[in-house]
Amino acid sequence: MIVCRTFQELAFWVMDRMDHALRRNLAFSEETITETLLLKLDERLSHFGLRVKSWTKKEEGVGTKATGGRPTGADYDIWFRDIEGDGIGVRIQAKRMFPSGLYNSLDGNGQQIMDLRNNCGSMIPIYLFYNRNNGRFTPIPTCIASAEFRVWGCAFAPVDGIPAINSPSPIQIVGMRPWHELVSNCDLGHGEQGPGRDFSLTQSVAGNLRRAYDSIAGAKYDSFSPRFDRFLDAPKLSFEPSRREPDWVKALELSRDRPGLINDYLAGTDLEGVALIEQKRRLF
Repeated sequence: MIVCRTFQELAFWVMDRMDHALRRNLAFSEETITETLLLKLDERLSHFGLRVKSWTKKEEGVGTKATGGRPTGADYDIWFRDIEGDGIGVRIQAKRMFPSGLYNSLDGNGQQIMDLRNNCGSMIPIYLFYNRNNGRFTPIPTCIASAEFRVWGCAFAPVDGIPAINSPSPIQIVGMRPWHELVSNCDLGHGEQGPGRDFSLTQSVAGNLRRAYDSIAGAKYDSFSPRFDRFLDAPKLSFEPSRREPDWVKALELSRDRPGLINDYLAGTDLEGVALIEQKRRLF
């Protein structure tokens, strides 16, 4: 399926570019990667019925009126919408792998992760990881394409699966999976969608997010490890698609005619940017 395959190919690109930047001693920041990925998604998928529209302004880490004075701990809000108008939102914090093979800028005990989990509102919080080829990853038998190592160039994980340690390695993060599995509709016995059926972007993302969070339940509760129990009292997440969109979605759609609208919104939030990924026609 073209959407899933495009996400895989961009993961290959991330890993290749991360390794090239390291060899050349060049900076390749999370912000640069995220913005480039959104641009490439729009370039590659616009001809196949998906539209990606984004707007960025770096304001990370400062709670404002728009968030009730609470910092979000996030980089991006992304809203996925299907042709029926149903949507689901994801709140993303991006982290890159360092030459050590660790996520040196990720502190599982820090305030940022608590803000990301506790102040997410109706959004589903996840970490998005940009990886080099020297990482160790736990195989997840969910999609046959995952056998290609470079799909780990871009991966995601539920916030609840991040251990309460500083600078974790990929193998220490519970529920991490290649990022194409966020949008995949592979028929894996997990629901009604699969090859040959109409593709709903929202239903795929919602189901995959739910499964990602469900996959860490055993690690959290069976062993009751203190590495994970700090989120037991966090707000409950809803994985049900909704037509109640955040205010910024409409602001983003109107931004061409009213350029100040989205800038005013971002000026009043602590997000670096927002993006709408919209399914415009039926896909198979």
